[in-house]
Amino acid sequence: MVEDHNIIVLQHAEGVCREGLVHELTARGFAVRRCESVLGLCQLYTSAPASIVVLAGNPHRLLTDVIKIREQSILSVIVVLGLRAGKEERVRTMTAGADAYCDMFVDINELTAILAAWRRYAGVVMSRETRTTLENGEETFPSWQLRADGRVLISPSGRALPLTCLESRLLRHMAASDGHLLRRNSQSNMEDGSNTPSETLNLEVLVSRLRRKAQCAGIKLPLVAIRSCGYLFAEQLNMSSVDV
Repeated sequence: MVEDHNIIVLQHAEGVCREGLVHELTARGFAVRRCESVLGLCQLYTSAPASIVVLAGNPHRLLTDVIKIREQSILSVIVVLGLRAGKEERVRTMTAGADAYCDMFVDINELTAILAAWRRYAGVVMSRETRTTLENGEETFPSWQLRADGRVLISPSGRALPLTCLESRLLRHMAASDGHLLRRNSQSNMEDGSNTPSETLNLEVLVSRLRRKAQCAGIKLPLVAIRSCGYLFAEQLNMSSVDV
């Protein structure tokens, strides 16, 4: 089981970094492991997954790192600490798969609060009741559930899959469509009016990434492609009125 205070910090040896970051987080109760490359991160994650990954460094290097990490289907919440990144760079990094973007030298108390908040969305720590149900081999839910905040998908067997903002928006749209086909030209309907062009993602790419992510988490996602038409969530998908 993943400890909810378990964090992996990736800081490259070269470039600007936040000295003492590991010590600061450790002093505030987090179990922190540090690495200096995506390869090192993947090795640490394989040996013991973490609920949160913190990336710190040059904005352009961070974007590449986020893409590589998501390609490895690491399910952790990714919190990025960047140096003087502009709005477009921050948006690109989060669109690539990061969940939050903060200034490199954000106050440690604020950073601790941010990590504590995102830990609740990580979807890797189940309630005692859910854990007991799974140990008994029973189904936890009669259908697929989107948590009330939309950031975690729960399978009928109780497996939790954390979602990025775009993945959440896709599944919210499907849950609201009540089993109807999501057509390939429906992407504009999924946007909430606050998107910039760099925030949008090709629907086929988004679905492909979500499927691969679920597969790596041991979840068979009933997301079916209808040739030349669009996509269908082939089983019942409900929005929970409360967090599950």
